[in-house]
Amino acid sequence: MKTFASFASLVRGTWMFVAVSIIASSASQAAPILFDVTGTGGAGVAVSTFDELPGNALAVGAQALINSTPVGQTTAAFDLYYQASVRLLGPGNSPVNTGGTTFTAVARFRETATIIAPGIVQFNLAADQSNSYLNFFAHTGPVANDATGVGFSDDVAGNTLIYSATAANSGSAGFFVNTSNSPINLDQTNTPGFPPASGTGQQTVSGNGSSQILAFTTYYNTNYFRTDPGTSTTIGTTNNLPFTTVAPSAQFQALTPAGSTSTFVGYVGKSIGTLNGSNGNDVQFQADASNPFATVVPEPASVAMTVMGLVGVGGFAARRRRSAQA
Repeated sequence: MKTFASFASLVRGTWMFVAVSIIASSASQAAPILFDVTGTGGAGVAVSTFDELPGNALAVGAQALINSTPVGQTTAAFDLYYQASVRLLGPGNSPVNTGGTTFTAVARFRETATIIAPGIVQFNLAADQSNSYLNFFAHTGPVANDATGVGFSDDVAGNTLIYSATAANSGSAGFFVNTSNSPINLDQTNTPGFPPASGTGQQTVSGNGSSQILAFTTYYNTNYFRTDPGTSTTIGTTNNLPFTTVAPSAQFQALTPAGSTSTFVGYVGKSIGTLNGSNGNDVQFQADASNPFATVVPEPASVAMTVMGLVGVGGFAARRRRSAQA
């Protein structure tokens, strides 16, 4: 399970963002499900977690909205896109042998951002989530490519939708804090063949954050899920700028709304400006998550306590910075 990052104070006017992705809540636990990695309806093996590898998120229009929103006010809604490769974990976090089949997660949510104090921005789901989705795909064809953004859904042959969920419109909580405005390369992975931002030298501010949210199951493929994955899943993530373990995607998958017929409809480009997190229309960031399936919905109080704790940490960091400057 991921942990909340330590926070530093924020210079007003720069970017602050947290996305929704997938992580377990301590208030929501479930026994492992039986999952057939072949999709042929076999007996299946015990799987406790769909563990997303570090992936990509894009908040379309969020940067421009945040830059124009005063402290204490909330932005209009914007779209958050997310995509990542997935590994399966069994009891005790042991990797599950998938026999060459690969899995991915693709998501879209509607969010708003509230600037609640200097240095802290809270992110919540917008009221209308009719077009949201959290989908998992099984792949017998090409492996998804983080840098290009191709192959995460059924945009290429050999990919099958195996699970779909839609977001709740309440109960979410998230924060992101900018830790440095000094421009650095967005892509810090130094992966062979993928220089900074796939060769563009794209710059970014630095920051980190975390979030938590609920999504409700709308469909699951019984040839893969041999036992019911539950009515809901707890969603959250840790987020980071710059990218440190995966290449930034050139584009993002867009799908039709959640359900058994959710399919690829096109790619979403990005407009992150010369300094990602500062002067573009959108914001792109690395997201790291995991997804245990749960039949117990987390208590609202646990979400509220998380929010209160994050506000306290942010306030302490800001006070510490002011003391250091005195």
